[in-house]
Amino acid sequence: MKFNVIDPDTRTPEITDMRLLKVTQTTIKIGFTCSDIATAYYAVALKGTKAPDLEEVKNLGPPEFETTETQYGIFYVGKDLEGTAEFKGLTAETEYAVYVFL
Repeated sequence: MKFNVIDPDTRTPEITDMRLLKVTQTTIKIGFTCSDIATAYYAVALKGTKAPDLEEVKNLGPPEFETTETQYGIFYVGKDLEGTAEFKGLTAETEYAVYVFL
């Protein structure tokens, strides 16, 4: 068996677009587009909550405070460079912030 070694991929993926796809009383669905294949780690928390760091989101929590209603997830962005994140069980008439890390 013979392997050809090529130059490493040093591109850093970036989010190039983010949009709200669906909103109901207790759910939101967002879509995002990336510049390259990536693993997206995401979280949603009450607006005004201290932004989580990458380590917290990669570990899927726990949040610093339970009262932030923080939810976490992972999405693998493939060749189409599109990703979606859906959050359920949110509180109606409440503002949230969404964080996405690549």
